[in-house]
Amino acid sequence: MPDARAFVDRATAVGCQVSLAGPADVDAVVGAVVAEMEATATQACTLSARAALILPELADALSEGGADVRIAEELAAGLSTRELAERLAGRVGVVAAEAGVVETGSVLPSDDTLPARLTGMLSESVVVLLPSSRLLRSLDDLADLLSQLAAQGRHFLSLVTGPSRTSDIERVLTIGVQGPRRLHVVILQEEARVGNE
Repeated sequence: MPDARAFVDRATAVGCQVSLAGPADVDAVVGAVVAEMEATATQACTLSARAALILPELADALSEGGADVRIAEELAAGLSTRELAERLAGRVGVVAAEAGVVETGSVLPSDDTLPARLTGMLSESVVVLLPSSRLLRSLDDLADLLSQLAAQGRHFLSLVTGPSRTSDIERVLTIGVQGPRRLHVVILQEEARVGNE
């Protein structure tokens, strides 16, 4: 299995904040989300349904801490895409990753509903939950995974490397124009196997 520390080095080099959390360490993830809420001066957080499934206690823990927590797919009910985009602006989003690529420090979000995809694209700050078992060594390994996902009918996939940035505006680097201003990856480290498994 690829080394999580190598991923941390690469992701940090492209502007990501990266945290490591033990198995089902909800407190560490809550800490990462709260840090992003403090950085963006908001108490509003949107979780994708898949992120909520990975850590079911996360929404309750954030709510108990005073955050306004919503599930993206529920938040979107009855709203137009424009209205949903307006609701997501300024919030912190939490999404799940299908994979992380050590070679580039990139993540491949696994959320495939429109509300979840918009959460990952339009939130001011995004926290990505990445199980360590989903780390891949290289883009070549990712190509194999992309082929498998396409065969399953999952065609709306985006590889994300660091916060959104562009230098198109008068050749001045601008962060957060076409995506989140801050990207925080939380690597969920699974327990090491013991014995002769």
